[in-house]
Amino acid sequence: MKKAITIVTFSLLVFACSRKTVSTSSTVPATATSSTTEASPESAGLNAHALLVEQGKGIFTTKCSKCHATKDVTAYTTTRWDGILQKMIPKAKLNEVEAKQVTAYVMEYASK
Repeated sequence: MKKAITIVTFSLLVFACSRKTVSTSSTVPATATSSTTEASPESAGLNAHALLVEQGKGIFTTKCSKCHATKDVTAYTTTRWDGILQKMIPKAKLNEVEAKQVTAYVMEYASK
């Protein structure tokens, strides 16, 4: 009985301390990507920026909340967020793409 309790306790400890992964990729239905009309370069740029902002929101929500409560993005100005992001992106170990996505999200909604 003691061995069983020890094994269960050890197993719980191992699973509790394992790295948790969260997928931040968004799925788009196949019908949405195969459009027959051509988009103008301006609208393509807007769609790319909107996608960047949306992905940034997901990363901000998942990765930033691992260590602390997330702040309301509108609570700070773009200047203040710039300083916060420079300090926090390395701590969150974001890669270059994730850093651009989070920055796009925060700057989109930050106080001006």
